Amino acid sequence: MNFKQKLTYMLIGSLFTLAGYFLANFGDVSIAQQQNNDIVADTITCKALKVVNKDGKNLVYLKESASGSGAIVVFNKEGMGVAGMDGVDGVGTIVLANKEGKITVEMSATSLFGGGKIIVKNREGINGVIMEAFEGGMINVYDCIKEVRRVGIWGKADVGDAGMVAVYGNNQRNPVVVMRKSKVAGGGVITVANEGNKVAATMGADVDGTGYMFIHAKDGKTLVGMTSKDEGLRSNDGLIKVYNHKGEWRSISKD
Repeated sequence: MNFKQKLTYMLIGSLFTLAGYFLANFGDVSIAQQQNNDIVADTITCKALKVVNKDGKNLVYLKESASGSGAIVVFNKEGMGVAGMDGVDGVGTIVLANKEGKITVEMSATSLFGGGKIIVKNREGINGVIMEAFEGGMINVYDCIKEVRRVGIWGKADVGDAGMVAVYGNNQRNPVVVMRKSKVAGGGVITVANEGNKVAATMGADVDGTGYMFIHAKDGKTLVGMTSKDEGLRSNDGLIKVYNHKGEWRSISKD
């Protein structure tokens, strides 16, 4: 073998050695990258971002909503959307759904009155409870079968400037039972109305702190009143007033 052939073989051997060295180092880098998948970046810019599980099913989806704001959707393991956040109508909104995909909770940063709002629905997506804020907190409880309001709670009612609870019947405009603060005294008042919105019974605390009760006819006229005597020191004595159809009355007392 002459010198030229020896030199050729030496060059070929050196190339194989270098190739082996680079392949070994490249393999080490690949293994290191596989072992450490964390990537730290100051900013990631994209039009949509999906997080999937090992089977490729969506877990979290970040995208632009139909209203042009940002939106986040969270999926359960079956691939059903069960939670979402959106900026619809310029305000923050959060919705939660059951495993069938029916929305059961809605939370919004604003309501018709300008305050926050929470709606809790039944499994069919029908409103069961609505909570919102105006001058005071408001809670309305609904019959999910007939889809009508049954109970209303106000932290600051128009009448008495205090809390109020109202129970509704078939007439959704006017309640049949109202519990509130008295307009003339510091005590409470309970009124029971008929479907014609006429007061049928009233119970409360008078200005002097004693209790009273009145029973009314269907047209609102007083039939029976139970109070205390109002003659000075006799205010601790009970008194019953019975009325006729003309509004005339006679009293019944211990004396």
